[in-house]
Amino acid sequence: YPIEHAMSVEIGLYTRAGARYENKENNGITHLLEHMHFRQLGDMNQKDIYGTTELMGTSLRGTTYKEMLCFNMKVRPKYLEKSLDIFEKILTTYDWTEEQLESEKKVVINEIYEKDEVTLEIIYDKAIWRKNPLKRGILGNEKNVKNFTLDDLISYKKEVFSKNNVALVVTGAIDEEKSRKIIQQFGKIK
Repeated sequence: YPIEHAMSVEIGLYTRAGARYENKENNGITHLLEHMHFRQLGDMNQKDIYGTTELMGTSLRGTTYKEMLCFNMKVRPKYLEKSLDIFEKILTTYDWTEEQLESEKKVVINEIYEKDEVTLEIIYDKAIWRKNPLKRGILGNEKNVKNFTLDDLISYKKEVFSKNNVALVVTGAIDEEKSRKIIQQFGKIK
């Protein structure tokens, strides 16, 4: 979506995923999947991901909500192609290692311990959503996180990162020609 007089481009990848679509046994898998994208994206390791985005004057942000997994970047127009390459890698990366997974599990379990307090949000969610999956938090629990395998993560990603479940939004300082090229580039991804 071009915006006249915009000086930057906002790119967002939105996937229908999260606690609402998880069950008791896989609660937390979306959040772990989000984390894994910051470990490795295709040929880019964690250092490359952070270094590349910082050199562009931006950062790749990932957020897991109860109903959505999002990745966002805001860039100067001259970095649009480089940024789109990163988003393409988000969609096509499935080759993480067991070592990366085990390392990221520790990070997520640490998050669970840090957030291990009863808050009004938790009380409200359990009271309002009772039997609905929305009563669950996005982090899952330690047992679930420890039990997730690389195969679980890859199967889940293939399920939720499907064409009918993902939206790529590019808005700001782009024109119609760039929009068509983006549609072609991302339309070819399986």
